[in-house]
Amino acid sequence: MNLLQTVYLNWKGPQGRETVDEFTREPGQTFRQFNEYLAAMMREYALAGMSVYRSSRPCRGWSK
Repeated sequence: MNLLQTVYLNWKGPQGRETVDEFTREPGQTFRQFNEYLAAMMREYALAGMSVYRSSRPCRGWSK
């Protein structure tokens, strides 16, 4: 089991779906801390007017 799973924040905009950010849990970081951080980042995107959602997969064309 991969404990350092990557989570993507995707956004459905006028031109379709788009991956806007990527997060991987740091070694030593608990699942709770990681989820709290993700929730805070999703709130930041919401403040910017982007309603993002969590996904285990990036959208087509996403690269680091």
